[in-house]
Amino acid sequence: MRVPTISKYSTATYQLGVLTTNLKDANDVMSTQKKMNTLSDDPIGMTQVLDLKESLKHLEQIETNVEMGRTWLTGVESSLKSVNDIILNVKNDVLRYSNASLSADNRKDAIDNINNVIEQIVSLGNTRMNGSYIFSGSSTNVKPIEYYPDENPPRVAYVGESNSFKIRSDKNAEIAVGRVGSDVFWENSVAIDSTNNSITFREDPGQGQDYIRTVTATIPSGDYDNKTLTTTIRNELNKASAKNGHGVTYDVKYNDDTKQFSIVEDGSYKGYMATEFLWGVSGNAETDPSSGEKFIKQDAYIDSVAAGGTALLDDINTRIYDAKAINISDTPETFKLTRLYGSFAPPDDSFTFTGEYWGIENSKGVALPSNITESGIPPDTLVEVTYDSNGGGLPSKVVGNANGVDIYFDNDFDKDGNPISDISISFDKSMSKDDYVKFTINPAKEIALDDTSLGHEIGFVGSNMISAPPTSNEPVLNSDLPLTIDSSNNKIDFQEVIGFGDNRAVRTLTASVKEKDYESYDELAKEIEKAMDAISLENGNGIKYSVTSEEWGEDSQRFTIKENGTNLDGFNLLWESGDNAPLNNNQSIGSLIGFTKTEDNISSPVKSNEPVERGIFNTLIDLADYLKNNDVDGIERTIGRLENSYNHMTSMVADTGMKYSRLETRKIITSEMNLNLNERRSSIEDADIVEAIMNLTSIQSAYEAALGSTSKIMKTSLMDYL
Repeated sequence: MRVPTISKYSTATYQLGVLTTNLKDANDVMSTQKKMNTLSDDPIGMTQVLDLKESLKHLEQIETNVEMGRTWLTGVESSLKSVNDIILNVKNDVLRYSNASLSADNRKDAIDNINNVIEQIVSLGNTRMNGSYIFSGSSTNVKPIEYYPDENPPRVAYVGESNSFKIRSDKNAEIAVGRVGSDVFWENSVAIDSTNNSITFREDPGQGQDYIRTVTATIPSGDYDNKTLTTTIRNELNKASAKNGHGVTYDVKYNDDTKQFSIVEDGSYKGYMATEFLWGVSGNAETDPSSGEKFIKQDAYIDSVAAGGTALLDDINTRIYDAKAINISDTPETFKLTRLYGSFAPPDDSFTFTGEYWGIENSKGVALPSNITESGIPPDTLVEVTYDSNGGGLPSKVVGNANGVDIYFDNDFDKDGNPISDISISFDKSMSKDDYVKFTINPAKEIALDDTSLGHEIGFVGSNMISAPPTSNEPVLNSDLPLTIDSSNNKIDFQEVIGFGDNRAVRTLTASVKEKDYESYDELAKEIEKAMDAISLENGNGIKYSVTSEEWGEDSQRFTIKENGTNLDGFNLLWESGDNAPLNNNQSIGSLIGFTKTEDNISSPVKSNEPVERGIFNTLIDLADYLKNNDVDGIERTIGRLENSYNHMTSMVADTGMKYSRLETRKIITSEMNLNLNERRSSIEDADIVEAIMNLTSIQSAYEAALGSTSKIMKTSLMDYL
């Protein structure tokens, strides 16, 4: 059977096409040296190769990031070390500035040097790396440190971002290589030592100069953040008040938003208590002309009052009339007054006393009476007991009955010739036989006032501050009782303030005191307290209040109104601006309880009068001011601050070194991974050259043979068509 020429031609053409394609593929393998040049060559293998290429591309980017990170960290470390070198130089200079032999003019001459140092550190804080600021956080195009030398006082501010500039060091990991300038040049901790560890304050219960206590709380040395410092200040204030003051309990807080500390009596002290914090030495101290040292005089005072028998401590009220007269020793002297019963006859046998009297003893033992006399009519009979010295600081006489006792240490008289007692002790209930009261007289002393105030570290600078609750400005007389309260005079307008600035919330409330006749001011105080508690619970913040009535002079009382706690940031009595104030409806109870001034009583905790900021810039700016004012205490205080800044900067350098080591390790790991992935890709993708040459030669031979055979088969003539 004859095979048609067209069929032979088609077959030959097809076979030659296949051989041509094979020859092209073999040539591609040789030219690219890869055995996979299209997806159809090896779909599975090509997918693996594409994944490997993606991983290698990611590693290449990581290598670029790591190299950039190493460069940044090198710049950061260099700048930080330069700052530390500057701090060490300044510290050495400060040791010289604090030397007593240096004159005030010498110290003033050093101010320019300190200002130059500030500018140097500002310049280092604005260091750039490849055109980017390394201390500006994530905003690397923003100059982070701004210096305002012409302000009073000068100021340095951070204007960068609060998030660090980071690089990706792995597929799922980042590392911060830039720094946030506020973390570098400002500090969250403060070093407390003997140069800045004291808080001196006065407690005044409003009973006269003899009752004012000057107390110093000392903060233990150490490094503190604001939280631990807050707790420590609270504890030390309360310990100092319990030991040498009136046993007041204080609350201390720190506000992160306003950067302010606040201190307030927590409301648990019964009645009025004004606390004056002596932040500044000037204006509060006397100066020793021989040494130039400053000090505060503390009068003798009664402390450690205790009771026994049926007597309770709450029943005892002490009052000092002459602090100089009771200054009987250089050390504290403890006395015990005991209600005794006995008989006594003077040496001349002129009379015989039989009955109750107050016996006294001190550290030397029980004192024996030299004479006992009595006057008055029972049960108010006053028994006068005089004593001979028993080697201690005994009073000259004790005069009293079951309701109270007057103690005389000297023989002062009033204008009418009547003897004046130096100490008076009264009792809220009659004392019985064997009841006693003990107390200690602490001597007068001078309290040195080196400027070691903690106020410099917590934002209380300059003037003193007084924390006192609203209290009657005029006494209310017991002769006005009973007091009728009705709808015309039973209102008290007040405000509860919580928060600061934009977060400040004010609740204005009106309490209505129960309408009735009051037989005592204590009863009225309790009803005012109940009314304020009730309206606060209903419409306010659920605040508990403390309203007290206490003795204020002879036959008079005063009222104190305050929060019983520390939930409020402000408490205002609206005697002027309230709806029921005298200028409005005049339904206020204020004038009946001694608040006769028309202006409002505005009260709040004492707060830092400067934001609490610590760091090398603040330290240097303060140092320049200390040098200007020849303040040696301040200059000495700077030494500890510089040490703290140096340690802070050193920790930053160490942290930078650790990050650099991590990047070095990442660089090694990335290089090894790159090598492994390239080997893996090569094993999948690269051709075996020997095998490829043999394959090409074989295909080429087959192709040439096919061409030869096809040309012979495809030779045609006219006879093929006959």
